[in-house]
Amino acid sequence: MPRFKTICPRCSRTGELMHNTKPKANCGDCLIEAVEVVALTVTAVPTKPVCDECGSDDVKADAYAEWCVESQTWEISATFEKGSVCESCGGECSLKWVYVDTGDEV
Repeated sequence: MPRFKTICPRCSRTGELMHNTKPKANCGDCLIEAVEVVALTVTAVPTKPVCDECGSDDVKADAYAEWCVESQTWEISATFEKGSVCESCGGECSLKWVYVDTGDEV
């Protein structure tokens, strides 16, 4: 879920809005009730795949790789939802994606 940065035009205080929030924010420092958002930028929010059963991030995904002549390495060209393995559970699993900082599901 994208998050957007807000900046108060008076004090330059920053904050965050979620994508489904109206583009207005409150600035407690300036006592302004509805500061217009003057800068909307998507910030990268790190996510990771985890096992749907136990929640471990010690998982592997089935993938195709292509040989790259320029870099002389294998490069992943596709990953698949099916065929993932959880090293903690010891078997095939389904993956779900969570935010790294909170653990909440994406």
